[in-house]
Amino acid sequence: MNQLGKYRLIAEIARGGMGIVYLAVAQGPARFSKLVVIKELKPEYVEDGSFLEMFLEEARLAARLHHPNVVQTNEVDSDGDRHFMVMEYLEGAPLGRFLSRRREQFPLPLHLAVLSEVLHGLAYAHTLADFGGTPLGLVHRDVTPQNVFLTTGGEVKLLDFGIAKALDSTIETSAGVMKGKPAYMAREQVTGDADARSDVFSVGVMLWEALAQRRMWDRRKDIEILSGVLSGDLPRIEDARPDAPPELVRICRRALATSRADRYPSASSMQADLDAYRHVHTPANLRDLGKLVGDAFAAERAQTKTLIEAHLGALRDGNASTALLTLPTSSRDGSLTPGRTQTPVGAASLATGTQAATTTDIASARAPYTRAVMLGAAVAALAVAAGMFVLRRDPPPPAAPVAVTTAGSDAPAPRPAGVTTHEVSVTVLPPSAALSIDGRAMPNPGSRSCIEGATVLLQASAVGYTTRTREIPCDAAKTLELALEPEAGRRLPVVAPVHAPPPRSPAAAAASETKPVASAPPRPPADVSTSGGTKPLRPIETASPYANP
Repeated sequence: MNQLGKYRLIAEIARGGMGIVYLAVAQGPARFSKLVVIKELKPEYVEDGSFLEMFLEEARLAARLHHPNVVQTNEVDSDGDRHFMVMEYLEGAPLGRFLSRRREQFPLPLHLAVLSEVLHGLAYAHTLADFGGTPLGLVHRDVTPQNVFLTTGGEVKLLDFGIAKALDSTIETSAGVMKGKPAYMAREQVTGDADARSDVFSVGVMLWEALAQRRMWDRRKDIEILSGVLSGDLPRIEDARPDAPPELVRICRRALATSRADRYPSASSMQADLDAYRHVHTPANLRDLGKLVGDAFAAERAQTKTLIEAHLGALRDGNASTALLTLPTSSRDGSLTPGRTQTPVGAASLATGTQAATTTDIASARAPYTRAVMLGAAVAALAVAAGMFVLRRDPPPPAAPVAVTTAGSDAPAPRPAGVTTHEVSVTVLPPSAALSIDGRAMPNPGSRSCIEGATVLLQASAVGYTTRTREIPCDAAKTLELALEPEAGRRLPVVAPVHAPPPRSPAAAAASETKPVASAPPRPPADVSTSGGTKPLRPIETASPYANP
C-alpha cells in the first residue's frame, strides 16, 4: 500500500533532481479526509549525507515561513528511512503554465497585482528573523513564473524555497555550481553572491515580460543569456514595448539595474512604487484572477476532482487500488490527456523505502546538477573574458548524514564515523509540559544527539502556559531547563511546599500507633449536593449562546 507515515499517497505529481512530489490524503474519524502535498527525498539519496543534509536544510527553512504569499509547510517527518515534508494543497496552476496558455488574455492590471503579491511574500522572507531576533538573510534565488502559484481562490503563493539561502545555512554551494534559472538571474547571482536584491532583479524580469507580453530573452540559449547578464547588455523594454507606461518603464529599469547599488534596495520598496502606480492607473481585484485561473483549467479541474473523489470513496470502502493515479494534463490548446492509474517502477519497494536505484535513475537525477556544473564553468570563462574576478571557495567536505531516530523507537541512530556529536538534555517546567526537539515529540525530560555546528530547535508547551521556543547551537554537551510562564490573566493553583515532619521519639511513635487521630470529614464544594455529589445545587445554563433571541 502506498503509505507514508499517516498519509496515503494518491498520485505522483512531479519528480525533480532530489525529490518526488505526491498528492496525498490524511484521514481521520467521522470520514475526515484532507488533501496535502508531500515532497519526499528520493530513496537512492537517503544514504548520501550531502543530499540528506540539503533536503533537511530545505525543510528547516520552509518550516519557518508563515505568510499568505508563501506556500505553507505543515510538517517535516520521517517514516523509517524515508524523509519527507508535508505542504498545503493548492488548487490552481503555476503562473508560467497559465501564461503559456493565456498570456495574451492576461490583463496587465491583474498581472501587476500578481507581481505585487510576489514582492509582498519576498519582503516577508527577506526580513525573517530567528527567535532571538537575528535576521536570517533568506534569499529565494529562483523567483520565476514556474515558482509563482495562482489559486482558483485568487491567492498568489511563492513556491519552492528548495535552493533558498540563509545566513545561518550549514550548506554551501560548491564552486562552479550555479543555483537558479539563467533567464531570471542577476549578475551577482551568476557569480555566486546573491542577496535580497537578486530576487528583486528576478521580479524585474517578470515585470519586463508582463509589459512586453513575451519572454525577455526569447529563445536564446543559456550561454547567450549569461553573457548578456554578465556584460549588462539586457534587452530594453522600450524596444520591446515602445508604448509602455513611462512610470512602469522606470520601475522596470530600476529593478533590472546591473549594479545592486542602483537597484531597489528591497522588495518592499519596489512593491511600494508598483502599488502607487496600480492604485491610480490599474486597480485590480484578485477575485477576478481566481475566476480567470479557474476558467483556464476548468476541464482539467473537473476530471481531476472526479478521479480524486472516486479514489477517496474507494479508500473509505476499503476497495482502493494500490496503484497511484495519473492526474489529467492539458496541452497548450486546452485538450486533455485522460487521467489513468499507473504503478510506478519499484512501487512495492518504494513503500518500504528499500528500492535500489538503477544506473539510469541516478544519471537522470544527477542531470540537473551536471548541467549546473557545466553552466558554472561557462560562467567562469565569461567572467574572465569580461574582466571580472569570481571569488571561489574550496568546496566543503561532504556533509555527514544527520542522525534521525525512527518515530516510536528508543534505539539511537547509528553515529557516522568521524562526526562529532553532542547530547542535549532538556527538562521543562511544569512537568506536564510537552516537549519537542527539532520538530520531533520527546518525553519530558528528554534528550537528543546533534551534530556539532548544527542548530537545535526546542519547543515546549502546556495548558495554561505560554508556548516557548528556543534555538541553541550544538557546540557542546548541554543540560537545559525551560520554565514556562503562565498565560496572562490565568491564575494557576499554588501548591504549598511539603516539609518533612521532625523526628519523633520512640515513645511518641508507639503512642501514635495505638491512638488513631480523628480527622474531620472533607467538606463538599459549595455547588455539590451532600447526598452524593452527582447533582449541582445551582442550575446549568443549557441555552445556546449562538441562538437568536
